[in-house]
Amino acid sequence: MYCIGIDLGGTNIAAGIVDESYNILVKDSVPTRPERAPDEITADMGALCNSLVSRTGLTISDIACAGIASPGIANSATGVIEYSCNLPYVNYNLADALKKHFPVSRVCVENDANAAAKGEAVSGAAKGADTLGERYAEEKGYTCKQFPADWGAHGRAAGFRRNEQMLEQADGVIAFSVNESKGTEHMIKIAKEAGKKVAVKRLAKKEGA
Repeated sequence: MYCIGIDLGGTNIAAGIVDESYNILVKDSVPTRPERAPDEITADMGALCNSLVSRTGLTISDIACAGIASPGIANSATGVIEYSCNLPYVNYNLADALKKHFPVSRVCVENDANAAAKGEAVSGAAKGADTLGERYAEEKGYTCKQFPADWGAHGRAAGFRRNEQMLEQADGVIAFSVNESKGTEHMIKIAKEAGKKVAVKRLAKKEGA
């Protein structure tokens, strides 16, 4: 089965379909245009979801659930957005409204900050920053997917290939660049080119270390 994740923002509605291994099959976005009525925004959300399903060759019955991350006060038990300062949703049952346009069997609604806390981390499985990131994910209860470099198969290009694989799964990158490491700088470059969120901490390696 597959799931569809929806990030409802004040500027854009972004959505993507993932399989059981959390591989992203397809993703896209449309403008939110929050000045409109709630049902109009939800109709565009449903149209986006239907488009993604069609583009992957799937059907609605293949989608186990849809999850919506929304700003504001979201009641995850009822699917109701009680209030959002960025959107015209007030005591609006977003879960039921989406089903009218995208008739999936289950729709979950959560506050965007809470949804982010239930996310997944990706790691290059190397020593140093990767190990620290894996430890942080474990402490926060995130799942962590590792992408070790296959040096035997890809030689010197293995690090770059690993970066590309990780970037496909990530919405953002936290990079610690020691003496402007080629591998880390490559990740920073391709992440920025892809329009992903990037946070960089540049460090100098101590002599003798």
